[in-house]
Amino acid sequence: MRKTIFLIPLLLIQNVFAQGVEPEDWGLKAFHIKDEQLGEINFYVTEQGIDQEKPLLFLVQGSGGLPTMIFVQYGESSRKLGTVPPDLIKSFSDRFHIAYLGKVGTPFCDTVKVEKFNPMHI
Repeated sequence: MRKTIFLIPLLLIQNVFAQGVEPEDWGLKAFHIKDEQLGEINFYVTEQGIDQEKPLLFLVQGSGGLPTMIFVQYGESSRKLGTVPPDLIKSFSDRFHIAYLGKVGTPFCDTVKVEKFNPMHI
């Protein structure tokens, strides 16, 4: 019984402070366009100042099957990885609307658990 009382708060705290894998968790708003020839097109725009008039900056991901953002958990630590470092989203979004074009069939973000962090092996 004591173990249960101890574990429940730990699980709740972990879920409250866990990094999300939705665009909104990264300060982005998701948009979807359906086209007969191209299929579904996903893009994500920074939410900060979305109602303001600013220049639009489009970022297109490179090749490969990796999602736009990756949340890597290793041991007691974690790291955010992406096409553009996630921390730069905030620094650019005060001057630009930043739009990320998503890859077809690839989720926006994925969580990866590894024993040792090496960005070249993820």
